[in-house]
Amino acid sequence: MVAKCMDCQGGAGLVNEKCLTGILNGLASEFNVDSVILSHYIETKYAEDSMQVLGMMVDVLKNLEQMVMREPYEEYFANNESLSQSQRNQQKGACGNCELKPEVIFSSLKGQFVKDISGFYSTFNDLTAKVAANREGACDECITATKSDLIFLFNRLENFRAFVIHKGFQIVV
Repeated sequence: MVAKCMDCQGGAGLVNEKCLTGILNGLASEFNVDSVILSHYIETKYAEDSMQVLGMMVDVLKNLEQMVMREPYEEYFANNESLSQSQRNQQKGACGNCELKPEVIFSSLKGQFVKDISGFYSTFNDLTAKVAANREGACDECITATKSDLIFLFNRLENFRAFVIHKGFQIVV
């Protein structure tokens, strides 16, 4: 994959948020990409271990995109015949205003992931604590599913972290 950095107004480097986001989006829509070349005044080629890191990042982003799309009202209440139409309407409003709904939590994480990885971990910890501390307001089914999603995501992130530490510093984790 070749990125023509001269055509883009962002910086030509994966430390630039716009560049990283563009490359990750490109990798997410392509298959069997074995290298990325950033073509600017100087061409920078990413291959092998770098491609594995980028592939792991794409996987995390795809997981986050799936989690963003989880719709608690539709999943748990829309077809619940034990609820009256009035109760369903009330629940739909509650789900729409919930600060712990998947769309809010996972959109925040997705945006932070490409923006600042250290900030991502801080946001992840804050949101995980917020979900874990929930005692009322959000529905048990949704909170349970969100906790499960966060655990899944944590495991993916730990694999990513271990790979980067191992490859970057040759430390076995």
